[in-house]
Amino acid sequence: MIFVDALRRGGMARIFRAAVGLRACGTTSDDPFRSSLLVSIFAARRTAFVLLMIAVGAQSFASEAQSREIIDMVGRHVVLPNKIGRIFSAAPPTTLVVYAMKPDTLIGWNFAPEPPKEDLAKFLDQRTIGLPVLGNMMGHGQQANLEEVLAASPDLVVAWANSFLDTAPIAQRFEKAGVPVIFLKLEELPDYVAAFALMGEVLDLAPRGRELGAYVASALARVEAALAQVPSDQRVRVYYAETPDGLATDCDRSIHAEAIRRAGGINVYQCAQGELVGMERISLEQVVRFAPDMIVAQDRSFARMVSEDARWRNVKAVASGQVRVVPRIPFNWIDRPPGYMEALGVQWLANWFYPNAYPLDLQAEVKKFYNLFFNVDLGDGDVVRLLH
Repeated sequence: MIFVDALRRGGMARIFRAAVGLRACGTTSDDPFRSSLLVSIFAARRTAFVLLMIAVGAQSFASEAQSREIIDMVGRHVVLPNKIGRIFSAAPPTTLVVYAMKPDTLIGWNFAPEPPKEDLAKFLDQRTIGLPVLGNMMGHGQQANLEEVLAASPDLVVAWANSFLDTAPIAQRFEKAGVPVIFLKLEELPDYVAAFALMGEVLDLAPRGRELGAYVASALARVEAALAQVPSDQRVRVYYAETPDGLATDCDRSIHAEAIRRAGGINVYQCAQGELVGMERISLEQVVRFAPDMIVAQDRSFARMVSEDARWRNVKAVASGQVRVVPRIPFNWIDRPPGYMEALGVQWLANWFYPNAYPLDLQAEVKKFYNLFFNVDLGDGDVVRLLH
């Protein structure tokens, strides 16, 4: 390709000028033998020149045929190889998208899926269970090492774009190393419809992308239609407890609490998200004053603790036994990371918040979701394990 590029930059033109120069010399000679010789040389060089042009054109065509251009979700024009077999995803939300689309393209995880490896066979593609944890380059948690990622020879980097992240540094770092980067702009759950469509184009799996996006859109539409029947004064008040002590939470307008909002819950911690990580600290006294009807908990030890702690019994939801732990195998249903798992989590929450408005055969829906997104067939016992 270096030789071809050199020819494109003027090598062929020089050959052509040299050939024309020989031809010109030949036409002014009085020596018949010399004229005949020069004409023969010119003809031979002209033939070689034509063959070279054909070869260069074929190589150029082949090179172009091996790549294509796409426009990512932040409007960047990115040239991709036609065949993409190895992907590094720079953040958990995008990793989950790649996993659902084509799990065998992932070169590593940003975090270790739950539960431990020996228990994952029921819930994850076998080819991904032993993947290394490379870390991520966007957000908190274990940070990936650029050299280690490049040593794994990715064909493509898929990165996360949102209001809190600067996309330029990661694009520059990988593109400087010759690895293309595309961004999935994921601010809220409906964005996953477009994200799956784009990854369908990138991986030449357009029907798969449409199918996954259609599930997300349909789930949201069903819940929204059901919630339209619930008057605003009958909406439940919800506290989101994220840590073992239950005193870290997220604003109602945060990306981390989106599932509660879309399920029709009124998040008692009313504010705008100030940073990507979230998990803002509050006091137990504040929780008591909030008087939530229900508590959505991320930590199972918290759920056990509040049932035994006299101080937490002053919280309305605890006193009435309305505390539930978010399922998280193999990925969290509503947050950490935020993602398309919320399409299932929103239904789970809506059914808990408003069982009459949104009746749901949860076992059947869980089996459907896991089969569609993870290509696994769950039994009744597997679903019970997920939920408890």
